Amino acid sequence: MPAKPTLSNGLAQHFYLSAGLVVASDLLLPGHTPAPPGAVPDLVIAQGPVPDRIDGAHGGGPTWQYNDQQIVLEIPTVARFLISTGTTIHYAPDPTATPADIAAFAGGGVLGMLLHQRGMVVLHASAIALGGRAILFTGASGAGKSTLTAALGKRGYCQFADDHCALSVDPAGRPWIASDGAAPRLWADTIDMLALGAQQGAALRPSIEKFHLTAPHAPRPPLPFGALYILAEDRPPHRAGIAQLSLPDTAKYLFAEAYRPELAIALDQQVAYFRASAAIAQAGRHVYTLTRPRRFDALPKVIDWLEAHWRDIALAGPP
Repeated sequence: MPAKPTLSNGLAQHFYLSAGLVVASDLLLPGHTPAPPGAVPDLVIAQGPVPDRIDGAHGGGPTWQYNDQQIVLEIPTVARFLISTGTTIHYAPDPTATPADIAAFAGGGVLGMLLHQRGMVVLHASAIALGGRAILFTGASGAGKSTLTAALGKRGYCQFADDHCALSVDPAGRPWIASDGAAPRLWADTIDMLALGAQQGAALRPSIEKFHLTAPHAPRPPLPFGALYILAEDRPPHRAGIAQLSLPDTAKYLFAEAYRPELAIALDQQVAYFRASAAIAQAGRHVYTLTRPRRFDALPKVIDWLEAHWRDIALAGPP
C-alpha cells in the first residue's frame, strides 16, 4: 500500500472522499463529497513541477508516458499532469486554462489513472444503491450512464457514483464497490429533458454546456456488489432487453470496462480484473447487457424493465 503523502505548508486545501480514499486538493472539486474533519489524506492534488518527459519510460502514447512509478499526461490547452507513486497528482496549468478546466480533469480522468497506478480495479461506471448493494452501469463515454442514474435518482433511488467505481475483494472473496464520490454531471439538454433544473450547479468547464448537479454530500461507504449492466443501443441486429453474460464474457467485458483499459494493460493488471470477475461469479454472476432505446421518452420504460429484473433476481428494494 502506498505511503501517506506529505502536505505542503501554506496550501489552501480541500478534502474529499473518492474510491474509499481521502483526497487533499488545492483545487476546488465541485460535486465531490467532502471528507470528514480531521481525515488524513491518502493522496494529494496540487500545482507543482511537471517534466516534459520521465526517465525510464516503458511506453505510452502521443500525450502520455509511464514508468514504474510515474505517469506524465498532457491535456492540450488545460494542463500537464504528473501522477506519482499512487499518492500525488501535480499539475502545470496551461496559461489559458481556468481552475475549473483543470479540476474537471484532475478530479476525473487523472484521478482514475492514479487509482490504476495504485493497483485498484477501476471501472468506468455510474451506480445507484439498491437494498444495501451497488448496481453499476457501464459503457463507452456517451453511452448514457449518467443520464440513466440521474433518471433513477429522479424516481427515488440513491445515486452512488457518477463516473468510476473501484472494485475490491475482501478476505472472504466478496466483491465490494467504492464510489467516486461525485455528483452526476449532465449536459444542459439532458437536465432540461429530465426536469432537473432545480438541481443544476456549476458548469463543469466554462466553455461547455455540461453541469454538476447538486446532491447530498453525506459520505458513501463501500457497498457489496449487486449487479452490473453494460449499456447498449437497440440498433439492428441488437434487440432490446436484458441478457446475462457467460462467465468467459464476464471476464472479457469487465476488463473492457476498465476506466483506462490501455493503462491497465500497460501496468499489467489483467490478473486483478480476472480475480474480480471470479469474485463476481462467486457472488452470483449478476452481469448483464442492457440493450435499450436511446430516447429520453423511453427512459421510464427502461427503468420499469430494470425494476422487474431486480425483482426477478431478488435484488428489489425500496427506492
